[in-house]
Amino acid sequence: VPAGPARLALRTGAMVVPSAFARVAPNALKVEALTDFDIRADLEGDDAHDVQSLTQAIMDSHERFIRRYPDQWYMFREMWPRRTARTNEGQA
Repeated sequence: VPAGPARLALRTGAMVVPSAFARVAPNALKVEALTDFDIRADLEGDDAHDVQSLTQAIMDSHERFIRRYPDQWYMFREMWPRRTARTNEGQA
């Protein structure tokens, strides 16, 4: 997952607030706003560790949203690499 939100927050001191918007009912123009103002990360002053820790905390928050509304989540890119068929190179 992208580390940009964690890097930006750590460099600027900005607060990270993971958010999601769940549809209340099918075909309704109403949503429930879900926000997490309680992000906690184990920061040690080491950039690589702190970025990873904060990114994990952000993903943990999103996981709670997804578990609550699994039917309303979609990854807009491939999550795992595709398996490619093995070729028989060098065989006649």
